[in-house]
Amino acid sequence: MFSVQPMALGSRIRYYRDKTGLTLDQLSERSGVDVGTISALEVRDSQRSKYAPSIARAFGLSVEQLVDESRDWLEPATAAAEADEESRAAALKDLVLADVLRHASSEERRRVLDDIRMVVVKGRARFKAEEFHRTLDLIDKIDQDAERHK
Repeated sequence: MFSVQPMALGSRIRYYRDKTGLTLDQLSERSGVDVGTISALEVRDSQRSKYAPSIARAFGLSVEQLVDESRDWLEPATAAAEADEESRAAALKDLVLADVLRHASSEERRRVLDDIRMVVVKGRARFKAEEFHRTLDLIDKIDQDAERHK
């Protein structure tokens, strides 16, 4: 009986690293995963790793996308469709959050935004430094906008 083996994680990491032109050092810096670990994953052509989520995020992918050999997730058409869907979801979340904050008391709004800040700070490793600071700035802007619209 014929069965198809999924492409190993190591091969996919190498594929996307070559496609993006990233060196091992650059991918290590973006992902927070040691150069030696990334190299070992590629050379051994590992099937799975606890580092897969960090490496996938460094490419702007989910783990599922990273190991999915049915398509190239960095191709513009695929990326554009995903970005459009993510953009619509983000816009909907923004509308809901803005409405909730607009109708909340100052104390409730402050509590919600403080909770959001805590989530962002706890997940800081998932952000690039500039994205982390932009996200915190955005939370402050949301707070100011909500106060203005009261």
